[in-house]
Amino acid sequence: MPFANRADFLAAIARDLGDPDGNTWTSDDLSRALDHALDDLADAVGAPASVDVPATGSDTYDLSGYPHVRQIVAVEWPADEQPPAYLRFHIWGATLRLLDAAPPAGETLRLHYRRAFAVDDESSDVPADLAELAVLGARAYALLQQAARTACTVNVDGWVSRRYELQSERLLTRFREALAELRQARENPPFHPGQTPAWYDERD
Repeated sequence: MPFANRADFLAAIARDLGDPDGNTWTSDDLSRALDHALDDLADAVGAPASVDVPATGSDTYDLSGYPHVRQIVAVEWPADEQPPAYLRFHIWGATLRLLDAAPPAGETLRLHYRRAFAVDDESSDVPADLAELAVLGARAYALLQQAARTACTVNVDGWVSRRYELQSERLLTRFREALAELRQARENPPFHPGQTPAWYDERD
């Protein structure tokens, strides 16, 4: 089901954790766990986007000024060609290196990439079919946080920290398996860096 904003996500996470009144996890705790899950989701199947970058005449570009870019999937140059023309590339850290050409200064490189989903107090762009998966991941991270928090405390149940840890491990396994399946589905057949992924559609 879709969630309209961050409050909807946090309420769902708290409900699934059996803590709707916030007796165990605060809103900040759940928000941090949700951000962890959204980061993982973005790395696997982030929202498609593109950005135009001015060419400098070099074959190397520093992408550190584009923090919203999570993963480059295609570099288009010249931009707006029909059919689209793509360059092979290599990514090392925040550095993009073009392997086929050094476009002249003044021209435009169009980077097609994946970005993180945006979830704030007013809105969310997480697709409905991924919302429950984000909640699952957030539950796992919240449980892991609680395992660490109770590890050095005195409890009637001496196994409480380990119980949280085991629950977290079980949910993280499910979460990561689902992400792997989604990643494979979007990149099936697999593609090599610089090639256009099978799921990429210029009409998006």
